[in-house]
Amino acid sequence: MAEQYERARTVTAGLIASIYETAGQQPPLAPRDLAIVIEALSVGLAFQAALDPEHVRMGLQAEVITRLLRLPTPDIAAAATAPSASQPAEAPGSNV
Repeated sequence: MAEQYERARTVTAGLIASIYETAGQQPPLAPRDLAIVIEALSVGLAFQAALDPEHVRMGLQAEVITRLLRLPTPDIAAAATAPSASQPAEAPGSNV
């Protein structure tokens, strides 16, 4: 399970770095640290929503993460496909 969390943190950190780079901003913490915080908030809020869905809505997670971490809100599709530090750019003409 630890390996799965590590892979998720690595992907999330890369996405965070890409989002801030696309927005032309510096993240308030290292992208990996932000990934850890996002993971912890996500797990905790998902657990709370599962236990008490009447009072804890699932959409709260995205709102809290965006507002507390002051994440910029660029075009997420563009950020998700932009090369990041954790993903090497493809060589021109490569068919990978």
